[in-house]
Amino acid sequence: MEVLLNYTHHPETKGLGLVSKTGTSNKDILGLMMYTTMMVTTEGPPLGLIVQDI
Repeated sequence: MEVLLNYTHHPETKGLGLVSKTGTSNKDILGLMMYTTMMVTTEGPPLGLIVQDI
């Protein structure tokens, strides 16, 4: 799962970069991209979060 953390209205925050998401009308978005991997069983119930990276 990919999540866009939009901090455009917090320009004083340090360590942010310009990110863009395909299909959005906003061209310059200040923030972070977070990638999450969940593990699930073949029946569907989630077993938990196994990786999260920014």
